[in-house]
Amino acid sequence: MNPTLLYDGHCNLCSTTVRLLLRLDRDGVFRFAPLQSEEAETILARHDLDPAHTCSVVLVVAGQVHTRSEALVRAAAFLPDPWRQAKHLRHCLLYTSPSPRDRTRSRMPSSA
Repeated sequence: MNPTLLYDGHCNLCSTTVRLLLRLDRDGVFRFAPLQSEEAETILARHDLDPAHTCSVVLVVAGQVHTRSEALVRAAAFLPDPWRQAKHLRHCLLYTSPSPRDRTRSRMPSSA
């Protein structure tokens, strides 16, 4: 099953990120759905996640759920070269505690 990226459809930063991923995803690997959609609600319920308390970005791949910055870091693994070559950076970021990465995003305005 293809990785599915759920995003906050009201967040400008999230929407911009999705547009970038759409441009980079030449093979059409990703599926996208706004968190406000029925599809996202169904996917979140399948993984026992409450849509009302779900963060701005969720990546579901192979039955695993990744949220916030980790979702975006893991999404990079599915991008074509040269983006895929950033795997060394991706691995470093995965071993960095998510909290510093997520604190940066949480300081931004909700409509960012």
